[in-house]
Amino acid sequence: MRCSRALAPLLLALGLVACGGGGEGSTPGAPAGLERPNVLFVTLDTLRADHLGCYGYFRETSPRLDALADESVLFEHCTVPMATTLPSHVSMLTSTWPLEHGVLANVTHGGKAFAISPGLVPLSKTLSDAGYRTGAFISAKPLRPNSGIQAGFEHFDDSEGPERDGAITVTRALEWLRQDEPRPFFLWVHLFDPHSPFTPKPGYAGRFEADADLDAWLAERDVAEVSRRPGGAVVPTKPSTDDYDAEILYTDAQVGRLLDALDELGVAERTAVMVVTDHGEGMGQHGEPGHGLVWQEQVRAAWILHVPGLAPRRVSETVSTVDVFPTLLGRVAIPGVESFLEQASGIDALAVGFEGRPLFSQSSARLVEYGQPVIYTLTRDRWRYHWLGDERGLLFDLTTDPHELADVAAEHPELVKRLRDELLGTIAELAARGGELGAGEAVPLDAATLQALRDLGYTSTDDE
Repeated sequence: MRCSRALAPLLLALGLVACGGGGEGSTPGAPAGLERPNVLFVTLDTLRADHLGCYGYFRETSPRLDALADESVLFEHCTVPMATTLPSHVSMLTSTWPLEHGVLANVTHGGKAFAISPGLVPLSKTLSDAGYRTGAFISAKPLRPNSGIQAGFEHFDDSEGPERDGAITVTRALEWLRQDEPRPFFLWVHLFDPHSPFTPKPGYAGRFEADADLDAWLAERDVAEVSRRPGGAVVPTKPSTDDYDAEILYTDAQVGRLLDALDELGVAERTAVMVVTDHGEGMGQHGEPGHGLVWQEQVRAAWILHVPGLAPRRVSETVSTVDVFPTLLGRVAIPGVESFLEQASGIDALAVGFEGRPLFSQSSARLVEYGQPVIYTLTRDRWRYHWLGDERGLLFDLTTDPHELADVAAEHPELVKRLRDELLGTIAELAARGGELGAGEAVPLDAATLQALRDLGYTSTDDE
């Protein structure tokens, strides 16, 4: 048992730590569904869930993802533990929280690389040990091999420069996929195009133009005409939104190429497909153009799960991206995954009796460099609490204020105290487990990788 007995009941109620394997309601070793299926895992970097049609967006940015969602399970209220690329992906692949796995930013202060706790094993390693053919195709430098995220991948194809066009990444992934191999595959494809700077590809630039509908959408969220990055760069809201949406449409087309290949190769009925966004983007909301903070628009994720034979539906309960693989493993039969489920803090979000639970997020440790404290949040029922290290923090009523525009902490002092106590207990427990697992060694980055990260803004003047 990895949870202290004193705090285990609280943390199980919060859904933040699963004591003894995969979370309440799951049955490690006895999953239903496909036997040893292929798994296609697609992560979309910096893509706001509310900029997809299947999540209610008014623009047609995502026809292929919308069609996939119609045939899949879509999780309507999913959050990420941190709106930062590397920590978010580590949380998915290990099913643990950043305070447990120890990766708290894309890079440490001083230009060193975080590494995953040596006490954790990514699902890729578990599936490789189970006889799967494993490949990863990565579009940007924050997901570096020396972070430990490459563990278990026989083939890890990462970007040579700061980032690469998603079409190139997908082409390489398809070349790998089309190799004649009898083993089932686990293929991870990471697409980075919606990340700033927004530079739509030929044929996509100009596809969207600001109009009255965009004006109304921005006004509802109280988005200003311009915002500034931590380094001072000014970002005009409407032009950047038009370009961002064009980048999303391009990314959607690349996902479509992957889905088409499954049909062409005749493996679609043997392949589970999971599409997840690693975090959102501020786009000027709350005065923030980027990400790394804890506002809803930055930590809300899209999560679409398609398993052949699994009935499509929309899940309204609150879930986290730490749940993505425990949930998948609850729908398929893969031998040897018990140890992964034992390590997991995520739970099976489709298990019988599952109920939405309070969710935890934190800001990137890198933002301390810009004078911003680490912020933690707890979302419980209708309430979302931000703890900034003081007695009060911020409180938002999501039923009347879904965009977190009016702080009501002063009106609910007892609720604030209760949520603060819960949050501090959670932080202490997760940090304690992180200490038990051990910290991964922060290794120096080579000059080329460090420069690539600087080009993306991760070590100097941009946000995470």
